[in-house]
Amino acid sequence: MVRALHLRLDPNTTAIYALDWSGRNSPAARREAAVVLNKYLNDLNLEFAAVPITLVAHSHGGNIALAAVAIASVNNASVVCLSTPFLRTHPRTFPKSSELMLVLLVVMLTIVFATAVVILSAHSLGLSGFDEFKVAIGCADLVAAIVAINFLKRLARWLQRARVKLRQRVGYSVEPTLRLLIVRMTDDEASMSLMAYRFVEWLLNKYAVCFDNLFIPWKGRVVVICLCFGLFYFGGWDYTAWLLLWAVVGMVVSLFLPLLITFLAIGGDACLGLIGESISIDATPVGHWSVHLFDAGPATKGLAHSQTYADARCIRLVADWIGSVSCPEVSATPNVLVS
Repeated sequence: MVRALHLRLDPNTTAIYALDWSGRNSPAARREAAVVLNKYLNDLNLEFAAVPITLVAHSHGGNIALAAVAIASVNNASVVCLSTPFLRTHPRTFPKSSELMLVLLVVMLTIVFATAVVILSAHSLGLSGFDEFKVAIGCADLVAAIVAINFLKRLARWLQRARVKLRQRVGYSVEPTLRLLIVRMTDDEASMSLMAYRFVEWLLNKYAVCFDNLFIPWKGRVVVICLCFGLFYFGGWDYTAWLLLWAVVGMVVSLFLPLLITFLAIGGDACLGLIGESISIDATPVGHWSVHLFDAGPATKGLAHSQTYADARCIRLVADWIGSVSCPEVSATPNVLVS
């Protein structure tokens, strides 16, 4: 891309700079790069006053460029985003009944585990009588419930801090007056990650709705009480514990593969933040922008996601667009390339 733009743009009126950053797939790394680019933009603005600046960025580099422009004190910057997945955050809200059921489920599993430990350790603890069993199990269950509740309180505080940190790292606003060119390629592999991410969002919301519909109406409560009574009466502790365990395992497995794909798409810390913060990944930011979609074609070699900075049509479009935003009165137009 750098060499192609050097050939297409007039070196007497255009200066091209490249920004080096770690390239790590993490919101924290992208935020750090945005801060560095922001300082770079301010320095360029001081050196080339009133000269148009164009940021050309690929993939998550587009999020870095947009975040840097959002916090920079420059009004003459334009952005070209090549195959960029645009990120935005908003708080995830679960029904109160879902939060209550999650607490009850964790406490119940902890109590079942503590009871199983007492039963398996009865011989080593020297428990022989029924009364001794009752006292030992009661004490173990009480301690387990207290530990579970304290753990959930600490987890809630940690999630709240993680939500705020994630919102600061990922979130940025795109001004409607910004000159933004979006270039995409068909058969982009990143689109599969977007679909998997949407599936995770849908699944989390479905779990919340199911909990809400199951425990708020009185009919749902009656059904749950009858099922719990039947499990305890006919199956006992062992059957109930195994059923709850497999239910949790099923939920974790159903989320594992989409979360793994999401981890590869936007990074690990953002993936963990899905619990409390909803991250939208869109093909364009909210608003009206200039968007161009090119056909990758069947003979495309390598990843279609990477073709936007190597395809001749994309390079020609970017060069023409940079020329259109250049100001004829000035002698140089800085163009920053963010890979």
